Amino acid sequence: MLQNFKFMRKFFSFILMLAFIFMSGGCAQGYYAINPSKITYSISNVLENVSLNYRYNILMDNKNY
Repeated sequence: MLQNFKFMRKFFSFILMLAFIFMSGGCAQGYYAINPSKITYSISNVLENVSLNYRYNILMDNKNY
């Protein structure tokens, strides 16, 4: 019985360690470093039919408060 307990304790510790490694390493594997100086950005100064405005108290006007 005592050997079974020792085996289960080692097995549980091993599984816990594997789970920790998987959880800590699995989240960050999709990230990679970027170099902003090598990224090309498209810039356009053409603003056709663009209208910007701001409305005050829109929540109170629609009784959504």
